[in-house]
Amino acid sequence: MGETFADAVSRVASEELSTKVEIVKMIGVLEYIQGSGLGYSKSVVFLVKPLKEEVSSGEQSSEIGYFSVPPAKTLPEVKKFLEEQPIDLSNQALYINQDY
Repeated sequence: MGETFADAVSRVASEELSTKVEIVKMIGVLEYIQGSGLGYSKSVVFLVKPLKEEVSSGEQSSEIGYFSVPPAKTLPEVKKFLEEQPIDLSNQALYINQDY
């Protein structure tokens, strides 16, 4: 697509959260397996910090939320990925786009 990961993160944050973000670090690569409805795709996952306190649904999301643990309706691949990461979510907000 002609953009860096950093550019893509900035664009997606703007489209889905209506805000700019600071990239804290890349967490890893999330793989979706067949059967999730997404085919076999991969996502590069970043820990980011919104540059404004209030975020709102953007043009590509109908619902957003912050969670200390993934909500029940989170895809199994996402839950497994987050459980395997060496990040402490207890003092950080977790954004999950629920428009699967």
